[in-house]
Amino acid sequence: MSCSPIRAIRSEELVEHGFDHRAAFLMSRMDGMLSVSDLLDVAGMARFDALRLMAALRRAQAVDMVPVG
Repeated sequence: MSCSPIRAIRSEELVEHGFDHRAAFLMSRMDGMLSVSDLLDVAGMARFDALRLMAALRRAQAVDMVPVG
C-alpha cells in the first residue's frame, strides 16, 4: 500500500482495454506522488471498488508501481 501507481498507457487507450470513465478518473490521479492508500482515499468510490479497479488496471499492464518517495 506504500507504492505509488503511475500510468503505463495513455488514458485514451483505456477503451481498447475495456475500461470506462471510472478507470480514466483513477488514472488521472496517478502522478507518482500518491500512494495506493492515498489514491483509494481520493477515488470518490468505495475503497473496495477502487482497489478492484486498480488491480484490473495492473493486470492489464495499464499502470506500473513505483516506490513512494
